[in-house]
Amino acid sequence: MNRLRAIPLLALGLALVAGRGHAQAAPTFVAESSCGECHAAQQRAHAGSQHAQAMQPATRDTVRGNFAGATFRKDGVTTRFFERDGRFFVNTDGSDGRLADYEVRYTFGVEPLQQYLVELPGGRMQALSVAWDTKAKRWFHTYPGERIDHRDVLHWTRTSQNWNTMCASCHAVQVRKNYDAAADAYRTTFAAVGVGCQSCHGPASGHVAWGKGGKGGDVPRKGFSADIGAGSGRVQVDACAYCHALRSTLTPEFPVGQPLLDHALPVGLDGAHYFNDGQQRDEVFILGSWLQSRMHQKGLVCSDCHDAHTGRTKAPGNALCTSCHNPTGPAARPHVDTAGLKRKAYDTPAHHHHTKPIACVECHAPKRTYMVVDPRLDHSFRIPRPDLSAETGSPNACNQCHKDRDAKWAAAAVAKWYGPQRRAEFHYGQAFAAARGARPGAAEGLQRIAADREQPAIVRAAAIELLGGYPSVRALELAAAALADGDGMVRIAGVHSTMALDPATGLREVPARLSDPLRAVRIEAARALAPAVSRLAPDRRAAWESARIELEAAAAENADRPQAWLGLAQIAAVTGDTAAAERALRHSLKLEPAFVPGVANLADLLRQTGRDQEGEALLRNAAKRAPGEAALQEALALSLVRQKRKPEALQVLARAQGLPSATGNTAYLYAVSLADAGRRSEAIAVLEASARKRADRDVLLALASYKRDAGDAAGARAALDRLAAINPGDPVLGRGGSAPRR
Repeated sequence: MNRLRAIPLLALGLALVAGRGHAQAAPTFVAESSCGECHAAQQRAHAGSQHAQAMQPATRDTVRGNFAGATFRKDGVTTRFFERDGRFFVNTDGSDGRLADYEVRYTFGVEPLQQYLVELPGGRMQALSVAWDTKAKRWFHTYPGERIDHRDVLHWTRTSQNWNTMCASCHAVQVRKNYDAAADAYRTTFAAVGVGCQSCHGPASGHVAWGKGGKGGDVPRKGFSADIGAGSGRVQVDACAYCHALRSTLTPEFPVGQPLLDHALPVGLDGAHYFNDGQQRDEVFILGSWLQSRMHQKGLVCSDCHDAHTGRTKAPGNALCTSCHNPTGPAARPHVDTAGLKRKAYDTPAHHHHTKPIACVECHAPKRTYMVVDPRLDHSFRIPRPDLSAETGSPNACNQCHKDRDAKWAAAAVAKWYGPQRRAEFHYGQAFAAARGARPGAAEGLQRIAADREQPAIVRAAAIELLGGYPSVRALELAAAALADGDGMVRIAGVHSTMALDPATGLREVPARLSDPLRAVRIEAARALAPAVSRLAPDRRAAWESARIELEAAAAENADRPQAWLGLAQIAAVTGDTAAAERALRHSLKLEPAFVPGVANLADLLRQTGRDQEGEALLRNAAKRAPGEAALQEALALSLVRQKRKPEALQVLARAQGLPSATGNTAYLYAVSLADAGRRSEAIAVLEASARKRADRDVLLALASYKRDAGDAAGARAALDRLAAINPGDPVLGRGGSAPRR
């Protein structure tokens, strides 16, 4: 098999290295068919699984959609599906907006929907957005509520639907993306389609040799590089998580047995992907939910519930749950801590209070539907808390069934059944909701969760990340302490928050993480320290350079995505190589012209190099392409201010303030511009309106300053009192507030 060819990021002159790894020779991949020579039963069981059918060549045996001249119409485009000479085709709009015929090369998935992969020039394999509903037997669009044409980032021809970078590593065996950044082309290779034996067990050459050698001798793990059995703990979870997690990729491959954070960086419990209480919002693929669960804390792993080869649960329906949650408890498993498990009958009306039979997962693992027809269980397995819905904005299992009633009704029913204090303990969802809404008690709630070692690590990491926006002595203490935590995600959160809260402390404490055992932590430390790298001690500077190489190698692995080039540009800029930074930013816009962060950063770089007018033109063109992006309007306004064209900037900010994407920062910039123009009363009104929606720190401080200057001492104090309620330890409160930043 071909090895991954190094990606030549010539524009930046980057030297890529393999990074830190294990010195011993690793086993190699073998033909998947060889596994069945000894494991015929397991191979037969696996053959019928969704894993095995995750990707298949398009044949009459594998294609489930109607290709007998069927049509589907959306956004003015009629897509037609047909067969020709035993092959499958689709006629639809391409990247230029024109209709053309495309051959379907592979099926993608099997239940409850099936997508189809089309090969485009440059080695691109793209997933069609019109998919087949295998239950309802119909064609449907995966973005039904959005108007998507060939210029949209979600169009099937764009990066977001590209198999090579978005899907391949989890839908085929031994994938090598082989992206050439200079040519903007792929030469992707793989050993087999679908999820194979070696996808989970790792390369099997050593195991095959052990088997053919009589299965004797002193051969660790029967020739595999890792044991992923039930007792392997995090090894198995990480092996499954590489595909069952929403994450970014750091290396070309994931060697089974190595820590996930050495090769990938999963998303944390941010507000975009999870509800405030940690329930799945976006399609997050299980890991983040599972890490919150009590079962994970007690040592359970994926194979305790799922058959490793069929993928199905080990018992049907409630029988799976009651195999542990019953009057006698579970069968002994050395890797599972059963202390505290209540022995009682759960599958009864006395517990669930429903007159009809009810599935345990309906209450404890409610489903959320993705891609229109695909319901996924939330694997956090939480106790329903309808009482928290109003406070956190999170859904609850009760009202997912009882859609005609509200959360208050559901909470009253739960209180009646189990008592009003059944779940009276403070929940991290309350802290996250207060913090993201800038509500009273926000900082105290975050500090409470961050300091609570009984909370799941992924929860503490989220609390520490959020503390970066709530400065205080206590917040800094918690962030700095997180740098030495036993969990990598917590350490990463500590890096981010320590630098955000106090760069001086960060400069002392964060450099130790440049030598962290986990690659993801080293990379994030290097990224965070980049603006201050010139102030690092010589030995720390050497460690930073080493971690920087890993950062750049990770970016190179993702060089087909604009975000990678943005990261490279930021590193180049802070290290003084503005020419390289500009090349990287322009490359990001070549990949995605509407990439807002790339536009904003390039415009700022042009300003720094005395090319304000060029930056202005860039921003105006981008704003035309994306008129709803308030961030672009903000960047354009700042460009005009620097050119001493403040009246024009004020007009731009007035438009931005009226956009749905406007934030507290939009209001803040608009208010400062109004005040500079002598329209202080209007500035105060803008800030007050923004503070009624969300009491951002900068908004409150500006409001206090302007009211104080206007002689409204009581109003100024009220604004600072609101800040004190949100973050009582805020250092500015001891100084009576400060003037707005400009």
